[in-house]
Amino acid sequence: MAMHSESRPPMRLTLFLSGDVMIGRGIDQILPSPSDLQLFEPCATSAVTYVELAERVAGTIPRSVGFEYVWGDALKGLERIHPDARIINLEIAVTLRHRGN
Repeated sequence: MAMHSESRPPMRLTLFLSGDVMIGRGIDQILPSPSDLQLFEPCATSAVTYVELAERVAGTIPRSVGFEYVWGDALKGLERIHPDARIINLEIAVTLRHRGN
């Protein structure tokens, strides 16, 4: 005797995958509550340097922007697609501790 199962439509899942998103080194300096601007890099000791470099190419960048600002047009695309999950590899340390403490 053959078993009959109810036919169900296949489940559809939409994912948004993004890698290597870095919101430090200047981007955080234009947010409402920027982190410490000191960097420990050979080419820049201040995160503001990255903002100034970007302004040389793109013109004036506003300060104290909302958190959505740094995602630019990507947010409109995400709203249009409305993924079930968003997975983003943030290339940033989430800490308030300084090196060596």
